[in-house]
Amino acid sequence: MKSLLSKDEKTKLLEALRRQGIIIRKTGIEIEMSSFDTSSLKGVHFVQEKLLPWNIEITPFQPRTGICVISNAFILKEKLPEVKITVDARCCACVTPESHKTALSAMKLCQINVIGEKKKPQKNNGGVYKLYTELEGFKPKIYRTFLIKKNMPMLSLASCMIFMFDVDASHIYDFGDGWTFPIRLEEIIDDKVYEEASPLVLDGSGLGIIEDIGGVGAMSDCVKAFEKKSGDDYESFSEWLGIEDLDITYFNKNAGNKSLKKEIKAIDKAYKTME
Repeated sequence: MKSLLSKDEKTKLLEALRRQGIIIRKTGIEIEMSSFDTSSLKGVHFVQEKLLPWNIEITPFQPRTGICVISNAFILKEKLPEVKITVDARCCACVTPESHKTALSAMKLCQINVIGEKKKPQKNNGGVYKLYTELEGFKPKIYRTFLIKKNMPMLSLASCMIFMFDVDASHIYDFGDGWTFPIRLEEIIDDKVYEEASPLVLDGSGLGIIEDIGGVGAMSDCVKAFEKKSGDDYESFSEWLGIEDLDITYFNKNAGNKSLKKEIKAIDKAYKTME
């Protein structure tokens, strides 16, 4: 709609409205609650008729009481029924969260648009994380893909990692070997069946670690010695471990899953005795 005012007249009108708390935007009329009162409605009518078919937005330049905001919004809606009225929720400086909610609800019931409401925090609806981890720096690769509940404590996650890699938890009294297991989140699954089954190993490869051996380098030497099945290193490792054969690639998912939950509780308890 073409303006019926000259440029100078429009400038003076906009300045007069601004002093009354009414700011003209390209998308509508913005009313600052700091200085607006119902006497300004005459100016709003004039702008609507002479300039553009405006929308009106009440903004929180300076918050007012809930009753003040509601009163002005209702008056605007009554006087300008065809105009879209929008109120920023931050305008309402109510005494309690309950009264704030009531004020916003009342305006919505009268077809007044409300923006700027605080979003409610999402509830934890359960579900599981699908994670991948592997022993860093060792070949052939030793890894596990597994599920844990979203709300599993970090202590229990650590205990789960320990058991999955064939550790008896004696390392919690000796931190010298320096085993490292980077963890990657692969998927978030919201499924009750998976949640009830967790923790659960889905896939993997490799036996795990050889505890107290001295780290990745020493374990590699041990594996090489068992592959040769002769020499001083083989005799030494064989006697220490009490075995004659070692298959570092062995992995039995089903056997581990049968006792995973029970072992996590046992390892958790072992950690807590150190506190």
